[in-house]
Amino acid sequence: MRFFKLPDLGEGLQEAEIVEWHAKAGDTVALDQLLVSVETAKAIVDIPAPQAGQLAQTFGAIGDLLHIGDPLIEYANEQDTATVVGNLNSADTGDTEEEEEDFFIIGSPAATILAPIPIAATPPTASQLSPTASAQPAPSQLPSDTIALRGARRTMAKTMQSAQQQVAQVTLCEDADIQRWPPHTDTTARLCRAITCGVAAEPYFNAWFNSADMALEVRPEIDLGIAVDSPDGLFVPILRNIGECSLSEIRIDLNQLRADVEARAVPSQAMQGATFTLSNFGSLAASEKHQGSTKYLAGRYASPMVVPPCVAILGVGGARHTPVAVMRKGATDADEQSAYSVAVHRLLPLSLSFDHRVLSGGEAERFLVACIADLMRAD
Repeated sequence: MRFFKLPDLGEGLQEAEIVEWHAKAGDTVALDQLLVSVETAKAIVDIPAPQAGQLAQTFGAIGDLLHIGDPLIEYANEQDTATVVGNLNSADTGDTEEEEEDFFIIGSPAATILAPIPIAATPPTASQLSPTASAQPAPSQLPSDTIALRGARRTMAKTMQSAQQQVAQVTLCEDADIQRWPPHTDTTARLCRAITCGVAAEPYFNAWFNSADMALEVRPEIDLGIAVDSPDGLFVPILRNIGECSLSEIRIDLNQLRADVEARAVPSQAMQGATFTLSNFGSLAASEKHQGSTKYLAGRYASPMVVPPCVAILGVGGARHTPVAVMRKGATDADEQSAYSVAVHRLLPLSLSFDHRVLSGGEAERFLVACIADLMRAD
């Protein structure tokens, strides 16, 4: 093999940004020695050498955006023919005019992907070998006040733009009175359980919509996408089958997902196949450390974006103490003003966005009522 190209990273990923080169032109590398680290929308992936040999040159600088099939390295003293990568059996490794496809494992254990590597039997063209063949200009080419979106932020921009164009979105807002919760209740875990109650009341909320066929596929298990904020952008790892998990099991899984996001080591399969999404943006204020003892809350309600093929997402703001009207014991509505007193309760603001192409306002209301009924429980 003379030229080694950026391999298919799986899960529909078509591009990656160079984060760090671990070898340079002139180096002699061993089979499976780490060559380069690249960043995709999902994780940082380490790419090893497909064969031993001396590197004639590397293509692309740190920060460059490469697409699948762009050249990564050129081996010195190699013929322009395809060869087998790694310890794979092959009946024929001779010259051919057809493309051969090799398979090998790339990435760390947390982000391992089995990837097909197309290797052309003929040398790439000059345009293919250009180190500046990136679809976007390198950061040094941009004005000083312009930031090129990369990795997760680039994917977020594309995803939200596409969602805005496809979905007939409507948002329904209401508060859940959580005054009866004991101290240190796990809000996110309780929200997960509440969503299972909402789905039990209205199963169409846990579904995928195929607009081409005008078909709604109701899913049997609730695979919940959890929107996680990070300095690199928004990630949505998935909790699988939450309807079969206890609150403590949900918390363990949540902690692991957050750790994976912070390490940029989210397995690709953990980012695919959500059937419903939770955006607990109110948890940001609770987790931030501020100067002094004052706790700041920003964002009570929102219009979280529904991302196809899902049909709904629940947004949750920060719980806050709010005056509410409480009916006195023994009083009835007929007593009018004397039937109520004012008390201060903790209210949890909820914003349910849904795709009005397939879900009605009545269904959304019943889903939200079921969620609130569960959240109002003390346990």
